[in-house]
Amino acid sequence: MMGATGTLTAFAATGARTAFKTIGVLGGIGPQATMDFEVRVHRAAQRLVPQRENSGYPPMVVYFHRHPPILVNEDSSPRFPIRPDPRLLAAAARLGSWADFLVITSNGPHLIQDQIEEAASCPVLSMIDVTLDEVRRRGWRKVGVLGFGDPIVYTARLGQLNAGSETITGEDLRRRLDRETQTQHSGTELRCLSVSVLKP
Repeated sequence: MMGATGTLTAFAATGARTAFKTIGVLGGIGPQATMDFEVRVHRAAQRLVPQRENSGYPPMVVYFHRHPPILVNEDSSPRFPIRPDPRLLAAAARLGSWADFLVITSNGPHLIQDQIEEAASCPVLSMIDVTLDEVRRRGWRKVGVLGFGDPIVYTARLGQLNAGSETITGEDLRRRLDRETQTQHSGTELRCLSVSVLKP
């Protein structure tokens, strides 16, 4: 996930109230990641912004979307071609009326980032972009990628950087990872995910 420090440096955090921009968080996919992001933003603000009561933090509006971000079939598999759930776009529009920019606390919805930005009428600060910028900065030539389903939101663009990627390809391991990801979305702590999948 994009670091909260990266979010704060996206605008001038000088401590003056007028310098802050409002962050719109399109979250809930999953809930744990959204709450973790909120904590990280506040911790980063405590390091980077002069603190005075509760004014040393950027304004932040958080929406917990309680549905899949895209249209899915009865078995939760995606419908093709990929289309955003209209409820997600409605949420983006509501956030956009408050926020200067959005962040999305989930990887997959960045596949429909253009539609989200159009609905919100403001830009998305993409954790995919920030992650790939860091890969480029470090000069990495091969990256391990974990995600729900096929994490093409990363692997396709890594290829454009001439960086290779490795992901889980075995059917059994893929099912286990997806199952544990769904469990984490329902509230299980994230640390349980990697432990379960990595067990022989």
